[in-house]
Amino acid sequence: MKNLLDMAMLALNHVQGDPLNPTAREDLVKYLINCETWTHYEIMIFYNFIFDVETVIVIQKRLIRVISRYDNLRLYGSEPFRTLVKITMFYLEHGKVLEALESLMDLRGFDIQEEFLFERTMYKFVAGETYTITNTNRIKAIDDALNIFQAAGSTHQVNRLVDHIKLVVKANQFHNDDFDALIEKWGGTP
Repeated sequence: MKNLLDMAMLALNHVQGDPLNPTAREDLVKYLINCETWTHYEIMIFYNFIFDVETVIVIQKRLIRVISRYDNLRLYGSEPFRTLVKITMFYLEHGKVLEALESLMDLRGFDIQEEFLFERTMYKFVAGETYTITNTNRIKAIDDALNIFQAAGSTHQVNRLVDHIKLVVKANQFHNDDFDALIEKWGGTP
């Protein structure tokens, strides 16, 4: 019950534009770090209340340790994999490329089923983006991932990913003509 109250407090803070309640934030972080087995509940807490880079680094290490015990509740996708993709994207948005590369190594260790198209496409996207930021041009992989989402009718996902690219470019003070062309191609302004 305490977790629900903490989540409600943080959600209210966010909606009202107030600073996050430090006690509620700290209690949720402690809970996530100390939780022996992550379920869908813990992953949703993490998804909705990502705090700062240092906290994410600690929680990621914990998540990697307990991930083998995570019982996937969905037959159509991998929540742990999606969580690590989100962590990788979070790192890139905060200019933490080394941490993003380490997350990619964790993602490579997953055995993703052939039919998990979303996971495979997101890996292609985030790996392409991370390697391009580190000066190994993988623009084609990013473009291919966006094309897959577009072909599947996921325009909202395409728009979110293009917005994400803009944040990554800004956070990393990265300039690349190919990135600019890719953003323009997908309807954005670099």
